[in-house]
Amino acid sequence: MGLPENSQLHFSEWNHNSNFIACGGALGTLKVVKIGMDVRDPKPNASALIVNQSLEGHNATVLNATWNENNQKLTTSDTSGLIIVWGLFNDQWAEEMINNRNKSVVVGICWNVDGTKIAIAYADGNVIVGTLEGNRIWNKELEIQLASCEWAPDGDMLIFGTADGKVTVYDDTGSHYLDIQMQCLESEDLEQALAKKENQKEEIICMKYWSPTLKSKALMELQEKEEKEQEKEKVLTGTAVFTNFSTRPTPKDHIEPEKNPEPYQPVPADRPRFMVAYARGVMQLMRSLSDTEPVVVRLKNLKITGAKWSPNGAFIAISGHDLNTEDPRHSSVHFISAYGQVVGFFQHFETRITGICWEASGLRMAIAADGNLFIGHVRPEFKWGAIEDTIVYAYQKEEQYQYGIMFYDYKIDEKTIKTVSYFENLASFKEHCIIINRQDDAGTIQYFCQLCNNIGTSLDYNMTTVRPKFVCVNGMCAVVACEDRYFIWHFVLPRTNSVQAGIHVPGKSGEYILEEQQRGIEFGTKRLLGGKDSICAICIGDTFFLMALQNGGVYRANLSDGVITSRYAVTAPIDSMKLNCDFTRLAVVKLVEQVPFNITIYEFVGDELQQIYNCEKKDVWDYQWDANDSHMLAFKDKHKMLICDCSSVLEQSAVYGNIFSFQNLVVTSVNIEKLLITPESPTKAVIQESMIKAKQDVLSLLNAMKLDEAIDYAEKNPHAELWNMIAQYSVFKHQFDRAEHAFVKLEDYAGVQLVKRIRNIPSNELRNAEIFAFREQFEDAKDIFLHSDRKDLAIEMYEKVGDHRAVYELVKNDPDEERKKEAFKEMAEFHYENMDWEEAAKFFALCEDIKMQIDSLIRGNCFGELEVLARALPDESDYMVTMGDAFTTRGMCDQAVECYLKKKLPDRALHCCMELNQWQKAQFIADANHMENVEGLLGKYAEETTGASDEKSVATLGLYMRAGRHLDAAKIAFDIANDRREKMMPIDDLKQCYVLGALLVEEHRQSIRELKRIDKYNMVENTLDDESGLTAEQTRILENTWKGAEAFHYMMLAQKHLLTNRIEDALQTCVILSDYEEYLDPAEIYKMIGGDMKKIENKDFLLALAAANVGQFGICSRAMMRLEVLDTLDEAEREEMKDLSFELFSQYV
Repeated sequence: MGLPENSQLHFSEWNHNSNFIACGGALGTLKVVKIGMDVRDPKPNASALIVNQSLEGHNATVLNATWNENNQKLTTSDTSGLIIVWGLFNDQWAEEMINNRNKSVVVGICWNVDGTKIAIAYADGNVIVGTLEGNRIWNKELEIQLASCEWAPDGDMLIFGTADGKVTVYDDTGSHYLDIQMQCLESEDLEQALAKKENQKEEIICMKYWSPTLKSKALMELQEKEEKEQEKEKVLTGTAVFTNFSTRPTPKDHIEPEKNPEPYQPVPADRPRFMVAYARGVMQLMRSLSDTEPVVVRLKNLKITGAKWSPNGAFIAISGHDLNTEDPRHSSVHFISAYGQVVGFFQHFETRITGICWEASGLRMAIAADGNLFIGHVRPEFKWGAIEDTIVYAYQKEEQYQYGIMFYDYKIDEKTIKTVSYFENLASFKEHCIIINRQDDAGTIQYFCQLCNNIGTSLDYNMTTVRPKFVCVNGMCAVVACEDRYFIWHFVLPRTNSVQAGIHVPGKSGEYILEEQQRGIEFGTKRLLGGKDSICAICIGDTFFLMALQNGGVYRANLSDGVITSRYAVTAPIDSMKLNCDFTRLAVVKLVEQVPFNITIYEFVGDELQQIYNCEKKDVWDYQWDANDSHMLAFKDKHKMLICDCSSVLEQSAVYGNIFSFQNLVVTSVNIEKLLITPESPTKAVIQESMIKAKQDVLSLLNAMKLDEAIDYAEKNPHAELWNMIAQYSVFKHQFDRAEHAFVKLEDYAGVQLVKRIRNIPSNELRNAEIFAFREQFEDAKDIFLHSDRKDLAIEMYEKVGDHRAVYELVKNDPDEERKKEAFKEMAEFHYENMDWEEAAKFFALCEDIKMQIDSLIRGNCFGELEVLARALPDESDYMVTMGDAFTTRGMCDQAVECYLKKKLPDRALHCCMELNQWQKAQFIADANHMENVEGLLGKYAEETTGASDEKSVATLGLYMRAGRHLDAAKIAFDIANDRREKMMPIDDLKQCYVLGALLVEEHRQSIRELKRIDKYNMVENTLDDESGLTAEQTRILENTWKGAEAFHYMMLAQKHLLTNRIEDALQTCVILSDYEEYLDPAEIYKMIGGDMKKIENKDFLLALAAANVGQFGICSRAMMRLEVLDTLDEAEREEMKDLSFELFSQYV
């Protein structure tokens, strides 16, 4: 940046809207730089210093700087008390305002969220609050020594940190409002208490209240102005040939602001937002200023020099140096979550870190260290995986605690989103993945584990109480682990012919505690005792898995029973580890002082783990074993890809993404960072396929037709993929000797036989056809075969590869019926296996396989086609019973009966009708075939279903209705009504029962009328008119069909009139009710006519006398006399009724 010699930087501040970085320090140094990114360059970190401006105005050491994001202003201060506000004019930063109190050092400058007010705090307690234009709002001398200041997000409260470590809050007028309790200072651990000096003050290094950065109003106005100028330049000038229409575009009433490329992420209510960091490594994180349960963070042996919130408020970066060393150049940056959990760290041993800041994306940081400004790349641990050609990753949705799991198939560009709540972790394997989310509905926290395929379909699930900090999975089971325990889940895959299923020893899923499984063991000179260590990494093999321990060492445990069988000496600390394809070698990434991430390769030799290679001075960002070659490992030194064969390292091209596949000398990576900018709209551009240099060299030689040189290259650098390329090329060029040599190198016996077979083919065209078939170019091979009049060879080719549709297309016009049937049979079985039932039934019909055709139609629920088939088959067909049973299970009685009768099985037809409650049809079949009396069967069935409960009675009612016995059904409906009336059920329920019975009686009468209408010869008229065969109960039902329904209808109407104070209408309705004493309680009727004596005794109610209220005392008198002589009243109630009558008539008559 061209800093003066011996200059020291003290801070760095990154503008989140315009991407400017302000940094400054000793000798009045102040710089504004800008790290630009070339959008045309596919590399995500292609950067250049496009702005590098020195700002002159400070002579003393610049200590503070802050950005006004909304209005794009920069405010700085130095040790002399000078404050300068800088503004951007014509792409250059210049002074706008200067303030020099020259009495005390400025300890804090902060703008409120919208950038309209600024607060300046001096060490002597003076506070100035002003406006953007420079006007002073208030000024106050506080009787405390200040160390920092900060605005609350609402802009109405100012928070001050004092020199002795206290935190206090003032309102917008400068009045004291609140003292915040700093619980982090009230208690401390033993180490920090011993390290604390006597009378040492608690020095506040940083005090910041996180709030999201607003989009700059100034930049939006500038962008709007530029767009208007561009529109003016587009306006045509001069005289145009056609001037009927205006060439000026219609102005927009509202210009939509540019959308933020970062997805919106909701802030959980329980996430801390306010941070106070002290120099001695103590921090307090609070959810609000009144939080009584803050999060306390203690970083051991660290002196904090700076702390900054990440742009999304989810993490905090903390810079400092080790207290155990006198050299301040032993610096580090620790990353913690907003909840106080340590998630990562970075060490630097050459310079002293004095300032840190985040880029707006949260993926880069600027670090001020001595006279340098470092740009660091932040690598978050994204939750993602790969299933074959599908990328699986998790992202936070706009709904709180909701996460989307994206399944993106980049080959066919298809995506599937699966939504889960409280997502925790995921891991992937070749064909499936494990997704884990938290569930705490029952009060106890559990974790729900799902096994999903590449479209998000759940295949199996399980529950565990082990927190899924580490997850790994293979083809048979998954391992979930936290620091002190692990869970082994043996899941079930929906397949039966898997190769792994043959070697899989069934195990029992269960949870295991590390302390119970481990025993005392020596690793070198250090002895580890059970229960004093924790898991820091895991990886999985075929029948075992490995656990790395925080203090060093690797455990090997069985997947079948979770028992630890071996212990390997591996030095700590281990960040991650992976096994190769045949589980004979282990790659371990360690955290060492010289290089943050160093990779070491080990090999299993008997019961020992021996180191075979160590990649020194390599900062490993990602690594992946070859899927087929157990000796090859691809890893990234930052963005530079290297290939290691466990003996040497070869440098390759750059890879800008996370590696998820390494096979056939091709490394495939995905840029997760770009994916998560628009997580719901992934594109293929994020996938990068990098061919290894050896494969590129051989491909170039083959393209240049230098086959011998390519063979020499492969001899010097042997690899199966290189020989495969040579073999393919040699066969295509008819270089059979070289092709045979390549197949021998590959140990491919089938390839050698292919070369021999092609050599024996005399026709050159048929040779080319065989070569095209070998290269899987089947269409080209077919065309050559047909051109050579060898359709049989084309059919044979497609039969070998199992392409039955192509075989069908070739033989569908063939006169050979047997060949056509065979092709139809293959096509039918193909569709049957793929559960395409309609197509399978079509081809089974073409090959005359009636049994499988019926099975396909039944499985596909194609009962219309099945009915057509049943009518087309002969009567004595053996498949009639099968189709009849299928129709019966689906409730299709007519079709089932037709099938049974065609097969001459009337007993099965009768049983079908009875099972489906089609009693009329059953009676017809019984009469036609001289079978047993259906009436008796119906009565017996009705007796079995009739019971004391309403449910059984209703079932019997439905039975009679379906059988056409409407009168018997009406009797049951009336019986249900009478039973419910005795149980004091609601009146509307009783009315519905009586209405149902009456409707059934009307159905009975309607059926009789229909029979009379169709009886042309009056053969049954006399029988129908004669009711002598009816029981007395049935006759009463016919005579009083609607009387019960009318009774309760009038009862409900009378009550409605009384409640709505329509007394006269209520009286008339109650008089009508006196004709329905058979269905109603007379006491209820006459109480409504005369009044309720209980209400009369209550003086708060008017006399509830319907008749008296309308002056009908004669009716009232008769009603009262009837009530006095009712048998349902006891002697006490009669006396009360007499007293009520005396009181009523003495008062009103």
